[in-house]
Amino acid sequence: MYKLKEQIISIPIPVSINVVKFTILNNLNNEKVKQEILEFGENKVLIDLTELENHFNYYYFFEEKIGDNWEIKEKPKKIVPIFIDTVNKFEYSYQEYNKSKKMLVIFSSSTVKNRLNYINTLYDYPTTKLFLSDENDLGEDSTASYYLGTFRKHDYEEKMLKLIEYYRAKNNLEKSDVILIGSSKGGFSSIYYTFKY
Repeated sequence: MYKLKEQIISIPIPVSINVVKFTILNNLNNEKVKQEILEFGENKVLIDLTELENHFNYYYFFEEKIGDNWEIKEKPKKIVPIFIDTVNKFEYSYQEYNKSKKMLVIFSSSTVKNRLNYINTLYDYPTTKLFLSDENDLGEDSTASYYLGTFRKHDYEEKMLKLIEYYRAKNNLEKSDVILIGSSKGGFSSIYYTFKY
């Protein structure tokens, strides 16, 4: 029911006349998980998310060989896994830290380009995190249902609660170990869900 939307993600290779190297770095211990020299003519590299640990705290970057040195071509980028509820057809992001004694649930505000808020802010924070978006963030309807459901039907609320409870149980956490946060619309939702549930 809850699974990675795409197991394999495709990353475009920046154009270069020089030799290019691709690296994935585990940000928790600075260990290089993958490093390869890319062949001329390749235009993408593939990352298999199932080969990474569930904390997904990884960066990837490209370097090009200039003379005898390797120089980073672009700013390192984060790997952000997108999961999907295959039954209810909504997307979210999840990072799991095995030793975490808490879980953060992050409700997004009314956003346009980035439907999941605070990924950059909380990325390196070593605790389990669940990033949620409102039901209308993916469609043409720009109105917000405030994580309740269109026309206050509370159907989306039920789906969100089921998802939160699934990951709470999976991580063997008490309700008091789940911290709900957000701003604006997400702030309302975090307060609403906290007091109601």
